Amino acid sequence: MNIHTDISTVSNNLQLAEGECNQQPVTCRRQTLWLFFICLLVGCEQTYDYDGEYPDPKLVMYAFVKPDSVISVQVTRTFFFGDSVVNNPMEVEGEVYVNGDLAGDLKWNGEEGYSVVYPKRGDHVRIVARSAGFPEVEGEVVLPEQALVIEVDTFSSNDGRDDRMNYRITIKDERLGRLYYRLIVESYSYTRIGDEIIDPSTSYAFFTDKDPLLEGSSSVWFDEDERNKYHLFTNEVFEGTSYVMKVSNRRMYSYVYEEEKEGQQVMQYNVKGCRVKVVNIDKATYQYLKSVEMSDRGEGIMEPIQVYGNVKNGVGVVGYANEAVVDFVMPEKGNVLYTN
Repeated sequence: MNIHTDISTVSNNLQLAEGECNQQPVTCRRQTLWLFFICLLVGCEQTYDYDGEYPDPKLVMYAFVKPDSVISVQVTRTFFFGDSVVNNPMEVEGEVYVNGDLAGDLKWNGEEGYSVVYPKRGDHVRIVARSAGFPEVEGEVVLPEQALVIEVDTFSSNDGRDDRMNYRITIKDERLGRLYYRLIVESYSYTRIGDEIIDPSTSYAFFTDKDPLLEGSSSVWFDEDERNKYHLFTNEVFEGTSYVMKVSNRRMYSYVYEEEKEGQQVMQYNVKGCRVKVVNIDKATYQYLKSVEMSDRGEGIMEPIQVYGNVKNGVGVVGYANEAVVDFVMPEKGNVLYTN
């Protein structure tokens, strides 16, 4: 380890500061002390030579399987902190097994793999992937047999500054045992001209009020407290029954306007919408998201966080996402909200 401290810079700055202390000695002493610490931090340069073992690279695989949906798989490799990250697509092959039988091969589009296998509820899914120079990796998950059902009631209010949309989300999941969930609320918009859809966009809707089950969740831009930013919760307080979750966010409105195009007045509809998702996830996905959040919150000097994974011979997670979705289109201001 080589340590170099720029003492001359610190000394010169201290001499300049002390030369200005004739009129206001108390203030200048404080300024000199602060200047000393600042210069010490800025002028300290450290170089560390790593002489430990470099771990062998491994394959990283992520897959979140949904019932009755095409299986999508992401595969990459690990990089050591001193390695140069290469984004070139890897040559990967693999298979998907359902209930112990080969159901199909993984195909690759250059960025991620997919398989035209549509697993059903209750199926046992195993995904295998391999690439030259790496051990073969695999992950497995058992899909839940029961569909998740939610109901969403909404009403508008005003907090004195903004209109707010309030949601009462009834989660109907009466299964016994510990269950894990994630709440996702998305805002989306697009412009419709006749039958043409242009400028579609989707973003997360940040909550202005949160349910107690989301305690500690961050929902404000640049909020310093980023606990539970994935809005995870369990059925600990409502096991075997249903639960009404209450959240709210800023209210948006659709609007209609006319614009001249090619010499004609064209009616344009700017559509604003909201999509509420309650996702029943498995314990592996819950632990993975929790550990990722803790790792992201790391600040400087702290104990390293081990990101959870369940991929054999590799890194990553294979889990399921059993989701229920309710979609709302916001009317023009003053009209009644309706549901698709």
